Amino acid sequence: MRIEAQIPHPNFRILVYSLDTKYSIQIEAGPMMQAFKIEKNKIAGIEGIKKLLTPTFLSKIHDRFNDMFLDLESLNK
Repeated sequence: MRIEAQIPHPNFRILVYSLDTKYSIQIEAGPMMQAFKIEKNKIAGIEGIKKLLTPTFLSKIHDRFNDMFLDLESLNK
């Protein structure tokens, strides 16, 4: 697995890793991470991945991170 690209974003660290037959998209915010795997033959490379990262998709990612953060905080009470 090697880093194929880092996609700039103001709130998240977005890394794309290249596997044998898949891309792994890892989105990080603070101590949390979400990852998605996509078959290489179903997407047009890094540009295709960038097109998937729509404002709607990233908004859902943000909401999920908020839920994850609240879950993490509840563990520390």
